[in-house]
Amino acid sequence: MERQEQFVMMVLQQNGDISNSNYGLLMATYLNGESGTVCDDGFTTTNAIAICHEIGFEGFDDVSWESDGSFMAEQSSLPIVMDNLSCGGYDFSSCSFSTEHNCGHSEDVVLRCGP
Repeated sequence: MERQEQFVMMVLQQNGDISNSNYGLLMATYLNGESGTVCDDGFTTTNAIAICHEIGFEGFDDVSWESDGSFMAEQSSLPIVMDNLSCGGYDFSSCSFSTEHNCGHSEDVVLRCGP
C-alpha cells in the first residue's frame, strides 16, 4: 500500500454540493487536482470514524458507511482514486491506502458521520 499526504477528504451530497455535510459520497481530492471516489475494499467502521474526525465530526455515535449505488448519477462521471483504505485507529494519520483499484462504482463509499 502507498500513502500520499497531499489530499483532502470531503463528502459530496446528492444535490452535487461539496460541504461539511455529515452524509454523502466519500471523495478524495489530491493537490494535483484529481478528484474521485473511495472504494469500499477493506473499509471498516474504524476507517469511517477516522475520516469523520478528519473532516471535522467528533462523534463516535451514528458513524456508518455503505456502498449502495445511491449516488450513481454523481459517481459515474468520477474516477475511483483510492482503494484498500486501512486505518489502525481513529486518527487519520494511522491510515494507509492504494491509489490503484480493482473496483466498480457500486463499491464507492457513502459515509454518515455522527454529530
